[in-house]
Amino acid sequence: MSIAMDSPPTDEIIEEKERKLRLRNRVLNEIISSEESYITQLEMLLNGFVRPVRDKDIIPKHSFSAIFGDIEPLYSLNVVLNEELRKSENVGHDVGSAFCKIAPYLKLYSTYAHDYEIAITSLQGLRKSNKAFEAFVSQQERLPHISRKLEALLIVPIQRVPRYRLLLTELIAHTEEKEEEYTILNAALKQIEDVAHHINEQIREHENMQRMIRIQRSLAQGNPKIITPGRRFIKEGILRKVSADSESAHTRYFILFNDMLLYCKIRCPGNEINQKGSLVCSCVLPLRHCKAEASKQSYAQVTTYQITTHFKFAKMAGILFRVTFLPLFTSETVGSHSSVFTKLFSGSRAGSPSI
Repeated sequence: MSIAMDSPPTDEIIEEKERKLRLRNRVLNEIISSEESYITQLEMLLNGFVRPVRDKDIIPKHSFSAIFGDIEPLYSLNVVLNEELRKSENVGHDVGSAFCKIAPYLKLYSTYAHDYEIAITSLQGLRKSNKAFEAFVSQQERLPHISRKLEALLIVPIQRVPRYRLLLTELIAHTEEKEEEYTILNAALKQIEDVAHHINEQIREHENMQRMIRIQRSLAQGNPKIITPGRRFIKEGILRKVSADSESAHTRYFILFNDMLLYCKIRCPGNEINQKGSLVCSCVLPLRHCKAEASKQSYAQVTTYQITTHFKFAKMAGILFRVTFLPLFTSETVGSHSSVFTKLFSGSRAGSPSI
């Protein structure tokens, strides 16, 4: 009777395992060392700026909250994470468990990310208007143990969660699937990715609102009022409105939201669109009362499409808007849905579709 025995690992297999272990240890060391460095930068921010500004009482409390309000909670959170990471060194570098413990609380970073642009705007405004504050900040920035701009320190927390995601992804790549920590690391990564998604959504919502505010400013006399709960900006750009006889085409500016389409004239062609009063709104087209379809006519031998509204209260109800053919736009008639108009603006350079 013969007994089957496993073949001893080849030199190549041994070398590959050693290589993977070296890479894994390198990532582990980077996770711990980068966390130490991050804590140091937060302490620099706290001890060099946040606490002295609060103690000196040189700016209004609402300004202090807007600029520095979230720093101390973030610092406290990351001190705990750093302690957990240090403990993991004594239990086989179980960093996955350390991140799993702290990950749900990392959503504090979404608040920071949401308020970041407001914080920077407030900081820049105060540095111009408050001489005592500007003098203090400039003095602190020049200190040898700081040697950093305040703005450069304030952006560091924004970059931290994406860094966790990258490091954990790399660590998983160098961890054997059969190891117990592989499952724990994946669970930690999933939570970090959820937090990163939450942060990105907060940032996108904030940026979307800022763009709507700029569009509102660019509309002549501030009309129509576009900022309302639930409304989201989707896309904008120049389209060509074809005349009824298909003999000429005129430049128009369209702004697409999730519930309506603004049809505008550019007051001074060639000027910056974002200038105050640069756009005159000719018509507001509610998407639920619109449809888009291929036109039977063409312009310069190019197929055109028309957007039609049957909203009886619209200023230009029933008017046909013909725009030149877009590759992503199908020939079928599409009902009233925002995806129609997303396609209409697709396939061109953002902000200035060549239509």
